Amino acid sequence: MFLSYRLCNITTTIAQIRSSGSLYPGTVSIELILLALPAVLGQAIDPMAQLMETAYIGKLGALELASAGIGVAIFNILSKIFNIPLLRIATSFVAEDISKNASKHYTSGKLEMPSVSSALVLAAAIGTIEALALFLGSGLFLKLMGVSPVSPMYASARLFLSLRALGAPANVIMLAVQGIFRGFKDTKTPVLFIGLGNLSAVVLLPLLIYGFKLGITGAAISTIASQYIIAILLMWSLSKRAVLLPPKMDQLEFGGYLKSGESMILLVHWWHAIGKNPLNSVNYDHWYINGCSTRPNSYGCSSDLFASMACCISACRRFSSFCPGSDCKLLCNTGLHKSP
Repeated sequence: MFLSYRLCNITTTIAQIRSSGSLYPGTVSIELILLALPAVLGQAIDPMAQLMETAYIGKLGALELASAGIGVAIFNILSKIFNIPLLRIATSFVAEDISKNASKHYTSGKLEMPSVSSALVLAAAIGTIEALALFLGSGLFLKLMGVSPVSPMYASARLFLSLRALGAPANVIMLAVQGIFRGFKDTKTPVLFIGLGNLSAVVLLPLLIYGFKLGITGAAISTIASQYIIAILLMWSLSKRAVLLPPKMDQLEFGGYLKSGESMILLVHWWHAIGKNPLNSVNYDHWYINGCSTRPNSYGCSSDLFASMACCISACRRFSSFCPGSDCKLLCNTGLHKSP
């Protein structure tokens, strides 16, 4: 549905441009459309892979699915605070760097730009911080989402979240390199490698979950493996085009990245959403529960089924009389929400 909606919008835009007579080779319009199509496809690949992961874990049982759901929701909320701004900022800074002062290395002939090296170093640092926070603070994050240590899903959810934390550095680097490629006006290369990485996850999921009988641990390992495969392939491709790290660290420029206020805006928005009252009514068809939304494709959570389950379970645990929607009522009735 998401991909169909995006393609429908692009098709409508093309039709409008054609009717106005402004579409011909060499215009900005056709270039933007050609850049947008692979980017839209790339955004559709990941939710499809997560949907397949949901289906495999769902066969293990309601407890396993709920445990993975709460872990994915926490991972997505924390990662989106920093990852999405880094993706956008890297795109604009690399494009600006290319237009102003891009130079080639005197021996390799590759592009040598401070914006590329700075984005990669910053991504590695943010990814490491996220991994440590998720790994060491998994219990705290679960408590914030309403899962107490005596809950039957606490142990498996904490294990799943701790394992997924190991993939945070690869996830951040992957998004940063995607932003760099977009700055190069190349959206096809990231889509190719994202597709290959998610294909590896599709192969590993049934093998590790059922073949080696690892359960949700196997699901976490397959996701981590696919993230590192994508990151390594993207870094390998980028290394052919640009110098990844300058010879001297003082050539890095973090000022532009750190001065950007987008990360702080998202952090304030998220913190406000999970304030004193974890359940806030935003509008009539939309509930924010512990910082994430029950609406599909909302910004607070991923568009997969895990996010809605995590929100519902958290709401059930804190407000046993409130279950928004039939799907959440089904989860509430499983007894996972009951306090001891």
